[in-house]
Amino acid sequence: RLKTRTAVSRLLSTAINDARSGRLATARARLRRAVERSPGDAVVHVVAGLVAFVTRDYGESIELLTRAAS
Repeated sequence: RLKTRTAVSRLLSTAINDARSGRLATARARLRRAVERSPGDAVVHVVAGLVAFVTRDYGESIELLTRAAS
């Protein structure tokens, strides 16, 4: 469990850095993996939803942000 949490934290941190640097496709790929590994983590869903929004994938964004809120 701790290994998974550490891996997800690393994916999340790296994805945020990717997004800040304009590597949005890479960020989205990392965030998809983070969501798969930690499906109940609201923070991961929020970040993934925001990156999906920035890349104009509004349907995915709504889905991820809705999951984060539930």
